[in-house]
Amino acid sequence: MAGKPQVTRPTPAHILIIGSGAVGAVYARYLVKAGCLVSFLARNNNSANAQMPRTLHHYPLLGKAREERQNLPVITDAGAGHFDQVWLCLPSTALDNPWLQQQLDRLRGCPALVAWTPDVADMDKLASQYPGSIAQGLIGLISFQTPLPGYETPTPGIGFLAPPRSAVLDNSDAGRLAARLLKHGGLPATTSADLPWLEGRLAAATICAVAGLEAAGWSLKGFSGSAWLPLAADAGIEATRITGQYLGRSVSRPMAGPRKLALKTIMTLGPRVMPFDLETYLHYHFAKVGDQTRQILAAWISRGQTQGLPTSALESLASALTDLSARATEHAA
Repeated sequence: MAGKPQVTRPTPAHILIIGSGAVGAVYARYLVKAGCLVSFLARNNNSANAQMPRTLHHYPLLGKAREERQNLPVITDAGAGHFDQVWLCLPSTALDNPWLQQQLDRLRGCPALVAWTPDVADMDKLASQYPGSIAQGLIGLISFQTPLPGYETPTPGIGFLAPPRSAVLDNSDAGRLAARLLKHGGLPATTSADLPWLEGRLAAATICAVAGLEAAGWSLKGFSGSAWLPLAADAGIEATRITGQYLGRSVSRPMAGPRKLALKTIMTLGPRVMPFDLETYLHYHFAKVGDQTRQILAAWISRGQTQGLPTSALESLASALTDLSARATEHAA
């Protein structure tokens, strides 16, 4: 009687995550649950984000946060191993860092690069820096260092909320593989046939809203009832049209009214449904990536002026943030 044929289990994918902060930590969690080998690449293995083990706090929409430990290898040289994919979990401002270019040059075999940065032009920039294939990812989860400022709980670590579409990948081979791995690990992940345009529209709405919120002093109530909200909505429309022309997409003229209503609704309902203080999170997280917000605003203005499209609302937001930065510098001095 013939025996059953042996089934060879596939070799687990080895993923290198560049950036050991909150986003990379959460994606690593689900990759490990999918059976992947995961390593982090850090500039300095003595930095706070590189310290292992660390605690992850998984926030459900209802109930208390669940706690677990993460203990994964941290390396400082991308040439120290062979990887199936490399995930870039860094802000757009990091792409010009010479250290990153050195590490990309060190990768053996040019594995597929999955870029999770938000600027619509990041893919073109990376294509000039990296000879391998590049997939685009859109971050849909919320992650942050804990405890948030002013709070004592939960314990120090990384908190996260994983809503539907916590990760959206492009429809390339590498993008489909990344989405399958995350989904197999239990994260709501999917692919999009036109991810650049989806991400471009979301970035236009989100980054302009964050800029308006910062100009309003990071107060949700103050932002909702001030002139910054309609200005942010108008800037989002300008950014959407600029992004559409940059990507070669047909854009019907967006209307400001629905955007203003959507922003007001989010500002009102958001704090009621989030399992942590939304206002504190927004201030804490987006203040850390303030340079990225300013860089993307400046890029939209430059592209819009080149394209002959309106940029007045974007310029007003950018000017307000420049004034805030100048005052902060004077105060620090």
